[in-house]
Amino acid sequence: MDTQQMFQELDHLYAQGKLDEAEEKMMGWMKEGLDSGNKSLCLMMCNEMEGLYRNTGRVAQAVDMADMALSLIAGMGLDGSIHHGTTLLNAATARRMAGDVEKALSQYREAEAIFKNLGKTDGYEMASLYNNISQIYQEQEEHEKALESLDKALELIKKMENSEAEVATTHVNRALSLMALGRLDEAEKILEQARKLSLSDADLSLASGEIAKAKGNYEEAEADFLVCIDQAQEDGLRMRAYVMCDETYKAMGKTEENYLKAAALLTEARETLPAKEQLLILERLAQSYIDLYDMTQNGSYARSAIEILQTVIAQGWETDTTYENIAILSQQTGDYELAYKVLQEQISRDEENYRPYKRLAFLEVDIQQEKPNSDREYETFRQYYEKAVALYQSSSPEEEDMEMQLLEE
Repeated sequence: MDTQQMFQELDHLYAQGKLDEAEEKMMGWMKEGLDSGNKSLCLMMCNEMEGLYRNTGRVAQAVDMADMALSLIAGMGLDGSIHHGTTLLNAATARRMAGDVEKALSQYREAEAIFKNLGKTDGYEMASLYNNISQIYQEQEEHEKALESLDKALELIKKMENSEAEVATTHVNRALSLMALGRLDEAEKILEQARKLSLSDADLSLASGEIAKAKGNYEEAEADFLVCIDQAQEDGLRMRAYVMCDETYKAMGKTEENYLKAAALLTEARETLPAKEQLLILERLAQSYIDLYDMTQNGSYARSAIEILQTVIAQGWETDTTYENIAILSQQTGDYELAYKVLQEQISRDEENYRPYKRLAFLEVDIQQEKPNSDREYETFRQYYEKAVALYQSSSPEEEDMEMQLLEE
């Protein structure tokens, strides 16, 4: 089967939503390439699978495929080629999604040097590269640098035919960085330019909402974000609108009513957004219920937070904080058994981590304090405490853990 037939078959499977079958096909062709020594076929499959994994939220696998593609590039003597530059661009985007922004930025810069060396200074690749770099700087709140990259992208996009939508989108991103820098009047003027280019109502509503929120016009911001959620076709755009609307509700004041509105909105997002957009939504939803529990001491809110955090673990997205939040909520609501179970699970992931032992020591204190004085024993506490201290001291933490001091007292 030639390359054209392969991509036609993949396009057919994509159109039918049969992503698992498409992945299986590519894995088969990858094996065929490895068995026959056809490195070109392996490279094509690596790049195609990297895109599939990235678009379905499997960023760790996307990074692995990108790294494999770059190894193949080196082995094929393609360093400095357009294939190398494009592969670096895809690899950097995967790493940015995975949170490895320093490596992503390094790879974007390496791709930029290759494109410039090849004379590819006016093409789509460079415009895409600058837009991606600007997103890293926006995520890091380095908006002056983001604007520099966006201006470079805009200069290139304006030279392309039928690029009105891309120009308008870049204007919106520029407006968002200007807004973050407090330059609201400039942001509104640029947003007006985007309106004249017939940008979608969803994009405009998102940008208008962010400006209204920055000005403290929360009801106006809420209305704009809800329009964006209703009309946006892109999942990433809808996800941002959900997040910004959540922030707007909470900016209205720390009341049970506002936080319940936020929780209801995030629950809708959880039910409608695809898996790749779920992690941030679940984290924010869990935090909403944690805050509601802190406000009211209503155990149902704690149980809702625990259920969401358990979903995060089931999806393989957990961090130490995920386990610790479940343990703390369980401990506060008297479910010591669940707290113990989740901390043991955390230990099974990393036996050299002091943090679950620290939490077990706190848990043991509460357990003993519920007993009559004559029945209390602190040997188990001592064991957890000494284990936590030993691991903490050997870990050489960058910042001092104040809870460890509290345990000593």
